[in-house]
Amino acid sequence: MSLHNLGRVSHYRCDYQRAAALYEESLTVRRALGDKRGVATTRNSMGVMARGRGDHAVAPALSEESLTLCRELGDRWGEALLRNNLARKRSQQQGQRDRP
Repeated sequence: MSLHNLGRVSHYRCDYQRAAALYEESLTVRRALGDKRGVATTRNSMGVMARGRGDHAVAPALSEESLTLCRELGDRWGEALLRNNLARKRSQQQGQRDRP
């Protein structure tokens, strides 16, 4: 949890390289512990960061992985959050295509 939270702090400070490294380290630890909820949380944060940075090729895959884990866990709140994130992403993409 601490690595993930440090990643969030770095993300909010726009230190994306450090945030990515901390998220990856958090992911490794959480996977090793079998912490599916933690993996879902970290993947979601990575997706939010990717979307915010304009990395539209990576963000949906990260959110989809997190969504799958939330479904497996029966985490309805997490599933709703991720569906919202994915819908926002699709809406942004549609808006960009509609611009002249």
